[in-house]
Amino acid sequence: MNRTKKGSALPLVLVFSFLLLTIALAYSKLTQTSKLQSVQIDERIKLDYAVDSLTELALLKYQLFPNDFDMCVKYANGGGNTQLYRDFIGDNTLKLTGDTSCKSSFNENPVQAEVTTMLLLSSNEAFRQYALLIEARSSTNGAANSQDIYGRTIDKTSTKIFDLTRVTDTSLIGN
Repeated sequence: MNRTKKGSALPLVLVFSFLLLTIALAYSKLTQTSKLQSVQIDERIKLDYAVDSLTELALLKYQLFPNDFDMCVKYANGGGNTQLYRDFIGDNTLKLTGDTSCKSSFNENPVQAEVTTMLLLSSNEAFRQYALLIEARSSTNGAANSQDIYGRTIDKTSTKIFDLTRVTDTSLIGN
């Protein structure tokens, strides 16, 4: 009876060793893949924050200079030169170029983004109610500059619509 069990330990150890090696290799591959995915998610989140911050800056600029924006749009819509409008939304305060704080984790190129559109969608003069659409993209001149770890381009767009109410400050008007 002892003769039949003799030598069965070696094949059993080899089978379990092979199973443990297979599990270890699968775990190693899984951790390597998840690290790459984490880096990609990190890159996309950086771009999301970059373009979202530009839409907020554009809203602030509109709130500070609403008459300038209105005049640029009215002049462009009246058949005038659209350069004033492009200058209003295209100045350096509404662009990220060469910003090293948004630099890629694996790519040395800094993130570039710009505001591409600012439009008053509706206006009701009686109620002074407005909707302002602002769009920002993580590319400059339509060419995406960010890439993921596999070399694919990443292009993020943030489109926000803000509900605005204009209020006249009557304290500035003389009696």
